[in-house]
Formats: sequence, structure tokens, C-alpha cells
Amino acid sequence: MILCIDCKSWSRGRYKKSGLREAARLQEERVNELKKFLKKSLTKYMKFKKEKKIRFVPLVITLFEEDLTREGSTVFVPIWKLNSFLQEIENYI
Repeated sequence: MILCIDCKSWSRGRYKKSGLREAARLQEERVNELKKFLKKSLTKYMKFKKEKKIRFVPLVITLFEEDLTREGSTVFVPIWKLNSFLQEIENYI
């Protein structure tokens, strides 16, 4: 599993939810570009592993807890919940 993390600090405001959605869209685009970039290297690496699939997880870390916890395949996690998220990641994705 590869966590692709972006950190955001949003001010309180009326357009915050649309801003978070846009951040999720951009993060997913970056993850797709990373997948393309790493495809050849990962294919070579996976020949030696029992597990044949690598999972890319787009993640946005926020300063505050948001109403939106997921948009598409991107997960929003407040910084103060990051440790528990990482310990229980299989429950979230």
C-alpha cells in the first residue's frame, strides 16, 4: 500500500466543501500520474513478491475535522486522528 499524502489547512468559510472536493480531484490526478511514473519499477519489484497488487491511497491531511471524510477515492483525515487512521487503515479504505 502506498499512501499519497497532501496536507491542507483551510480557513473556515462558505466555499470550503467545494475546495475540499477540488483538492481531492487534484490529489487523485497526482496519484494517477505517480502510478504511470512508477509502473515499470513496480512491475519489476512485484515479480519477487507474493502479493501481486499495490494499492495507491490518495489521502488529504487537514488541520481540522471536516464534514467531508471521503470524496471519490480520496480520504480526508484530521491531523489529530492520523495515528489511529494509520493503525486501523484497513477499516477506512
